[in-house]
Amino acid sequence: MAAAVSVLKAWVGRPGPFGGTGFYPSGHAATVTVAFGAAALLVTRHLSRNAALFLWSAVALLTVGNGLGLVWRGYHWPLDVLASWCLSVLLLSSAAVASRHTPPLSGRRRSTAPGRG
Repeated sequence: MAAAVSVLKAWVGRPGPFGGTGFYPSGHAATVTVAFGAAALLVTRHLSRNAALFLWSAVALLTVGNGLGLVWRGYHWPLDVLASWCLSVLLLSSAAVASRHTPPLSGRRRSTAPGRG
């Protein structure tokens, strides 16, 4: 994710609210979204439907709160944060699809050495 954000920042070169360049897309918003989303993807396999719904709601609330805080404090324009969320959703969606095709660790057979029972 960091590589994609860095390439886009260099390519677009958009100035931010404080001046300077390299504000589009927001690396902070992308990092928060991917970190919380990836953690939720890892954990939701082991949760009930209601617990998973609660977890994803918390992830969404924290992600939106972070993005709104970045805009409110003047570190990013709203489009910077929105672009990061879109990139993060693409990355997390592909990770979710890939994880569906991989068996969980508990489903794999373990080999036991002879005489160990």
